[in-house]
Amino acid sequence: MLVYDLGGGTFDVSLVEMTGDVTEVLASHGNNRLGGDDFDRRLQILLAQRFQENQHQPVPEDAVTQARLLQAAERAKMELSRHAFVTVREPYLVEEQGKALHLETEVSRQDFEGLIRPLLTETLTAIDRALADAKLQAADIDRVILVGGSTRIPLVQELLTGHLGQRPIDSVQPDFCVALGAAMQAGVLSGEAIDSILVDVCPHSLGIAVVLNTPQGEVDGMFSVIIPRNSTIPISRSQVYYTGHPQQEMVEIEVFQGENAVAAENVPLGTYQVDGLPPQVSRTLAVEVNFDFDLNGILTVTTTAKDGGKQGTLVLNNAAIQRLSSQELTAMRQRLTTVFMDQEEEGETMGSAALSPELSDLLERAKQVLSTLTDVEEKEELQDLLAKILATNTLGIPVDQSLQEELDDRLYYLTTGGEE
Repeated sequence: MLVYDLGGGTFDVSLVEMTGDVTEVLASHGNNRLGGDDFDRRLQILLAQRFQENQHQPVPEDAVTQARLLQAAERAKMELSRHAFVTVREPYLVEEQGKALHLETEVSRQDFEGLIRPLLTETLTAIDRALADAKLQAADIDRVILVGGSTRIPLVQELLTGHLGQRPIDSVQPDFCVALGAAMQAGVLSGEAIDSILVDVCPHSLGIAVVLNTPQGEVDGMFSVIIPRNSTIPISRSQVYYTGHPQQEMVEIEVFQGENAVAAENVPLGTYQVDGLPPQVSRTLAVEVNFDFDLNGILTVTTTAKDGGKQGTLVLNNAAIQRLSSQELTAMRQRLTTVFMDQEEEGETMGSAALSPELSDLLERAKQVLSTLTDVEEKEELQDLLAKILATNTLGIPVDQSLQEELDDRLYYLTTGGEE
């Protein structure tokens, strides 16, 4: 079976073989930054263009107006899954010199499909890559299963049918699939008696940055894979590396996830140092790097020097970072006060890791919303979420995409009142 999972923020395709009660993932590929939210934003841009054409002025960039426009885009997207045309009405979107300016325009399904077709074409490329990894052809697939709300878009089903030569089955609702799978996996992890057995794989290659010796000289920042993608988990793999020169007393381990030969082009997961290595007078030192990836998605990286047994360990688990204690949350809230309120102190930054422009914009919006909130519970919930982001950033780890999406959703709710 081919499982095509297109949700709000991520896309995954998996090739799965079922034999009796055993379900084995043969190959998996995807894009953790592609989903229905991207479709909403493209439609939002179209609506902003239509407004400017009709009213001869741009849509303001303030958070509330943009949130209303994004909400209108999302509603239009869902309607276009059922109808060929939709009329988008957003009254009193802008006020100019006491006069209210409205957004009213008709969007066709064809308009929408033209916007998202390039993104959906990327998912077909991922299907081909997963098929190649599993050494299968499209004709070998018995069923195509749709998962995730974005698969309700007719163009998704049309492209899949044309690419694979068969229509996806729709006997199970795309969202219900997610709930069933999550419940089953929770049962497995909690030790419940589950008849089915899932053999999962690591969807992306895991490795470290290294310096390669070539005939042309040393090449820095290359990606050395330790656990290849589509390896069955749990898995433990080791490789031996060598220090760059004699007398070297420290190594820095940079862990990445991805498929690019250049380490910096992949997703950084974490960095740590092992110092105090026994200096070698006339030769380099052998260092073993071990990756242990378990069923819970926790990656443990252990570095061991061959002479002297010097060790260093890094445990990568984004979920653990998000579960802060009450004392940690209190401390981070105090730090938030410093970050947001003490703007005159020169050199004050959000944390130690570089922030993307999108996250920087969200944090600026969060600062504005936080200053206007009167509901104590809502204020504390937003502070807690910002504290988690600050905790991650302070550790020098790139902020997890799920935290960024959660902040975006919460700001949207707080600025629109959660209205549909």
